[in-house]
Amino acid sequence: MGTNYYAISKKAKHDKPLHIGKSSMGWKFLFYKLKDYENYFTHETINTYEKWKKLLQDKNVSIVSEYNDDIDFDSFDKMVEIKQHCNNPDNFKYNLNVYGYRFSEDEFC
Repeated sequence: MGTNYYAISKKAKHDKPLHIGKSSMGWKFLFYKLKDYENYFTHETINTYEKWKKLLQDKNVSIVSEYNDDIDFDSFDKMVEIKQHCNNPDNFKYNLNVYGYRFSEDEFC
């Protein structure tokens, strides 16, 4: 079991929140590789944690969990960095290793 996190606009209403990724017990955080055509904020591909951080720190972006909990950026970043110490041997078996962070090119839940 895990928790999915999403980026939403503080200004405009969009049909679909952007899936940031998922936190699961015993695993590094799994980021979704956001394609340029899915990114209604900057229209750029987001394929590194640095790019996700840049987007998530924007004053017009909020982070929410699948349970509708608001998460400030500092708390989200701390959670991700703590999860970086999870050394599950299968962390990168089915996912991309992007500078030590787990990424999926496919949508997941």
